[in-house]
Amino acid sequence: MPAQLLTYRCPFCRHAIDVDPALAEQTVTCANPECGKPFHLEVPTVKPTPTLIVPPDLSDGRAQEHEPVRPAEPAPEAPAEKDLHTISPVMFRRYPFRCSGYVAVIAAGLVCVGFWLVDGWLALGVLGIVVAAVAGFRLFSWALRNRTTALTLTTRRIILKAGSLTSHSTEIPYKDIRDVQVHQGMFNRLMKVGDLTLFTRMPDKGQILVMAIPDPEGVAAEIRKLRTP
Repeated sequence: MPAQLLTYRCPFCRHAIDVDPALAEQTVTCANPECGKPFHLEVPTVKPTPTLIVPPDLSDGRAQEHEPVRPAEPAPEAPAEKDLHTISPVMFRRYPFRCSGYVAVIAAGLVCVGFWLVDGWLALGVLGIVVAAVAGFRLFSWALRNRTTALTLTTRRIILKAGSLTSHSTEIPYKDIRDVQVHQGMFNRLMKVGDLTLFTRMPDKGQILVMAIPDPEGVAAEIRKLRTP
């Protein structure tokens, strides 16, 4: 049985030429007498059809439908910091005798001024003005300092603000608090006031004393609760 011939076309003149398969991948001359140019014979190739790959763990012989990939959910944001309590020192309950003493000195100075105005005792009047002014200034500055001091408990930290003319603040995260102590005398217990000492792990703020805190036991219990992880 004669071998099946392959039909090629000359790339120059497009003349059809029947060629024996044994001459494939060789150079032949165009049979057209008007062309006669040599050209290379290339064996035609066919790309294989891609096959469907089925996972081996299918029981029904059909391709499983893959679930759509869900986008990753964003990490939940940390809750915003909130102020829980703000405590201001109570001057008179912590130091009732000192406050009463200042008031008594101011009153005595005003009495001396009265004697000066009524009886003409100049020296006594001047002394009364000086004494009343000094005692009044000390009492006023002390009260102002207490009014501008505040201990704030938030959900994350303790903030202590102090100062009248020039103020400063100290912030202590709960994780840095080692211990909390309350100092109360017998009279302070009756007045429900005391001093609070915070022991911290911070090298520059190892111990912080806050005086004249109302209900110090309740404040200390709240701090211990908040610093517990």
